[in-house]
Amino acid sequence: MQAVILAAGKGKRMGNLTLDTPKPLLKYKDKSLLHWKIDNLPDIIDEVILVVGYLGENIKKIFGDIYQNKKIYYVQDQEIRGTGKALWQARDLLKGNFLVMMGDDLYSKEAFLNASAETWSLTVKKVPRENNSSRIELDEHGKLKNFITAEKYREKYNDEGYAFTGLYTLNQDVFKYPLVKMKKKEEWGLPQTLLQAIPKIDIKILETDFWKQITTPEDLK
Repeated sequence: MQAVILAAGKGKRMGNLTLDTPKPLLKYKDKSLLHWKIDNLPDIIDEVILVVGYLGENIKKIFGDIYQNKKIYYVQDQEIRGTGKALWQARDLLKGNFLVMMGDDLYSKEAFLNASAETWSLTVKKVPRENNSSRIELDEHGKLKNFITAEKYREKYNDEGYAFTGLYTLNQDVFKYPLVKMKKKEEWGLPQTLLQAIPKIDIKILETDFWKQITTPEDLK
């Protein structure tokens, strides 16, 4: 099975920390964010596709072609125009089911293992109402309805909700759907694109109790 790690962004909100280092190589404790991720992948993942952009050569020098008995492939994201565009640039390397995840966030081994057992899934974490992470919205049957901002979630709901962690299980069939452009950005979003598939596929919602979103230097601390 394959895993795609979206690691092309510039990490502007990390300030001086990313002047000479791509954000996925920033260290938490004794390892980079990217090492934590790949080290936690289950054995069923035997190929990792790294979508790189900003200072991508630094990542290639460290991980090479083989790491932890997993074959490593690299795709250069020339545009950096959203998660949808990033994944689509790796489509020719993908087959069957595969995981997709963010290059900077931290996930647990259990979350990866659970996701790798599914055909279509989103991994979520229950968060307090005041949390600022983006949410998923579920219908009356507990199925995915929409992806919404934390602000919009708080306008509609008074209770805690599920933050989307950016960890997906997808199938090659996702490429049958056209990329969807985000309304206020020159970016094409993977969540927005995936919503088109809801009527035809059953996307399982998997809950995790561990997810660390790394957005600012304070998050890393």
